[in-house]
Amino acid sequence: MTNEENKSNKDAPLYSYDSMMEFAARARTHVVGAGDSLRKLALEYYGDAKKWRLIYEANLSRIMDPKKIQVGQKFIIPHLGW
Repeated sequence: MTNEENKSNKDAPLYSYDSMMEFAARARTHVVGAGDSLRKLALEYYGDAKKWRLIYEANLSRIMDPKKIQVGQKFIIPHLGW
């Protein structure tokens, strides 16, 4: 691979605009309420508390400690098809 090809690939977006718009349309949001946890949200949205990491990873910029989410925080709930 030439330097020019390498530079071109490096600058290419990971996802297309259309795929990101589809993701946004399929994702849901959830405002954290009293008693919520990532495990409870995963159970509610996915039927499996073990999938809490999907929610955590989609909200890394909002969650400092996955064991300490705050009432009023707004989380993206990703669609399982991604």
